[in-house]
Amino acid sequence: TSTPHPLSIEYFRQISYANTTLEIVRTVRETSSFTSSVIRYKNVEGQLLYALMNIPKGTTPKNGWPVVIVNHGYIPPTEYSTERSYINTSAYFASQGFIVLKPDYRGHDSSEGEAGTLAARIGYAQDVAR
Repeated sequence: TSTPHPLSIEYFRQISYANTTLEIVRTVRETSSFTSSVIRYKNVEGQLLYALMNIPKGTTPKNGWPVVIVNHGYIPPTEYSTERSYINTSAYFASQGFIVLKPDYRGHDSSEGEAGTLAARIGYAQDVAR
């Protein structure tokens, strides 16, 4: 069989997302209902990406906290902030008992890679799935 084109859905389906390590870089906010931290991880291309993670406080539910992933809309990469962009959305879900992950796209804030090109935008989906 031939290798699918790297920008195809078939290729995307074949990528392994197992064994992704999330590393807490620093705690940036603590409220009565959640703790907010900047985390980092590597995408499938080996680029170091950052995200904001909010973890609710209190007793963990029997089946664990539900998770919400907040993908940001278009913000010029030079204006985007891991800690400040979409902070109210992330805080709302965390205060309602959800773990919230708000991943940066490649090339945004401190995340490695190039932003804005067509190939980068396709890669955003891979970065979030990672």
